[in-house]
Amino acid sequence: MRHVTEGLEPTEVGLINADVSEYNVVWHRGRPGLVDFNDSGLGPYAFCLGRLVERVRRMENGAALTDELLRGYQEVIPLPVDYQRWGPWFELAASMFRLRLSSACITERGTTLMERDLRILSTVRKRLEGLALP
Repeated sequence: MRHVTEGLEPTEVGLINADVSEYNVVWHRGRPGLVDFNDSGLGPYAFCLGRLVERVRRMENGAALTDELLRGYQEVIPLPVDYQRWGPWFELAASMFRLRLSSACITERGTTLMERDLRILSTVRKRLEGLALP
């Protein structure tokens, strides 16, 4: 990821929520707004999109939902250039981010990985097999 992020243009990096999802959007007078900024920080806009796509892709009918999500996104604004080029890598980074959070919870609570996290691990393995290193 260092190779990917070092080549980004200054316009491709800024303040990101890093947890855009259906449960972090509130609607007021027909307009969406984001809540829950505990994961926010400076980073590539494509990571935000990659994290959302990674989450949607794992849902039932994930491939179709992902297509619709990206189509709808592009109706409002073009896909970030870095996402077009490195989208699978940002999705992989999002999976790793989620697993890191889960690992911290396991350590604190003395529990095991949840079924969702095991599915993420399986997805990470498959993705790594299909991605060529930059």
